[in-house]
Amino acid sequence: VRELAADALSTQWANSLLRDVYDFISEYQKQTDTICPMEIPVFWFVAAGLAVTSFLGATFLGATTDSKEVFLVEKLIQHKDGPWRKYINNNSSYPCYFSNNEDCQRAEFLAFCQHVQYWRTSCQAFTSDFQGGNTLLTDPQIITHP
Repeated sequence: VRELAADALSTQWANSLLRDVYDFISEYQKQTDTICPMEIPVFWFVAAGLAVTSFLGATFLGATTDSKEVFLVEKLIQHKDGPWRKYINNNSSYPCYFSNNEDCQRAEFLAFCQHVQYWRTSCQAFTSDFQGGNTLLTDPQIITHP
C-alpha cells in the first residue's frame, strides 16, 4: 500500500510543481510585457488515485476474513495524445535525444521545468523521469536530494 500511495502522491506533487512552472511563465510574461518566442508546450500529469476493494466475509484457504486489495488507478492515455516516449530519464538531467523537432522542443521545455522547479522550491525538489505522450505525462519521480 505504501508504494502505491507514494506513486499516487508523486503524481500529485509533480502536477503541482508543473502548474507552478506555468504560473511562473505567466507571471514573468505579464511583469516583463513579453511573449515567449517559441510555442510553450502544454503538459499535465495523468490523474491518479488509489482504489480500495473490500471483501467482507471472503473465504481464503478455508478461513473467513475481511480482505482488502489496493490498486493504483490512472486515466487511460489515448492514442490521439501521440506515442509514448521518455523525455528525461531519472538517471540523467539531460533530455533524451529525438530526431523529431517537436519532441526535442518538448524535452527541452521539460528540462527548463526542472530548473524552474528547483529554483522555485529553494533547491528542495524537482520532477524527474518525464514520460508520456504529446501532452499527458505519467509515472514521475520527485527528486528531493539531488
